[in-house]
Amino acid sequence: HLNKTIIAQGVNKNNIKLADLREYANHETKLTLDFHDVQRMDFICAGSLLNKIMAFMAQGKQISIVAPNELIIGLFKVMGITEMATIVRRKY
Repeated sequence: HLNKTIIAQGVNKNNIKLADLREYANHETKLTLDFHDVQRMDFICAGSLLNKIMAFMAQGKQISIVAPNELIIGLFKVMGITEMATIVRRKY
């Protein structure tokens, strides 16, 4: 389980880049991305995440996205990410 989030600069506390996702994914069959600290995500970053998710699915990996906010879930729906990854909604 990757602690915190793999997203774009300045969006989350740990400032982990999407490029780091490949290294994490090399060692896991089930990928869990924690979006708890992510406040927003732009369309370009979501597109990059979508491309990575599609590549991981082709490798037989399962992807879960935990605790995205409603704004990000909306973006994921538009992008089709919700069709490929399991979304675990926040508990308020």
